[in-house]
Amino acid sequence: MSPWMKAVAYAMIALFLGFILREMGFHGSRLVVIIGVVATIGVGVLIASEIIDKLLVLGGDFSSSGVKLMLKILGVGYVSGVCSDVCLDLGENGLAGAILHIGKIEMLLICVPSVISVVEKGVELIS
Repeated sequence: MSPWMKAVAYAMIALFLGFILREMGFHGSRLVVIIGVVATIGVGVLIASEIIDKLLVLGGDFSSSGVKLMLKILGVGYVSGVCSDVCLDLGENGLAGAILHIGKIEMLLICVPSVISVVEKGVELIS
């Protein structure tokens, strides 16, 4: 079974198990779903590590700082998205929105040094 199919299977098992337990009145059903999310993310990390290895092999075509920058931004995006989704599942809409905004700000802050260097290069070319 391919890794992404495992991730989908973990997610669906957690979904159905959480649903069944919630219908039976078990108060810890959300915890079961959160454990399923963590297991799914674990499989996702394994998939991502394969992609990262392939990107690093292409290191001759890309600058290593560019690949690192891209991976940092992807990591921040995924972590903030998953945390926001967990907050939404637990009914904390305000906290979920705050986490998304903080993630967006962090992605912007990661990009600022690269934007500054591009602007500086452009100014050098003009003058």
